[in-house]
Amino acid sequence: MIRLYKDNILEMIDEFHFQDKIIATESLTVTAGNKKNLQIILKPNTVITHKPTRLEYIIVDVNIHDPSNPIVICRRGNKKFFIKKEIFDEYEVI
Repeated sequence: MIRLYKDNILEMIDEFHFQDKIIATESLTVTAGNKKNLQIILKPNTVITHKPTRLEYIIVDVNIHDPSNPIVICRRGNKKFFIKKEIFDEYEVI
């Protein structure tokens, strides 16, 4: 096992910038388009990760009855979880 310290990680990031590679992070986006042509981006069986814990979840459904406040319904094992819009930035699509 190799231990990486802050200096090692910063050095790796500098190498990426030097090589013109892009490092991107994103949060969940449930829908795209305007009010007339709203489309769901996240679909069932999409795998998402909770960034702080790196736990993976599988999307079961997306509730957009209120488009301004969507809820992502996902599962991990036999348990279901509900992810509200306020914490979408803690998750990313794999």
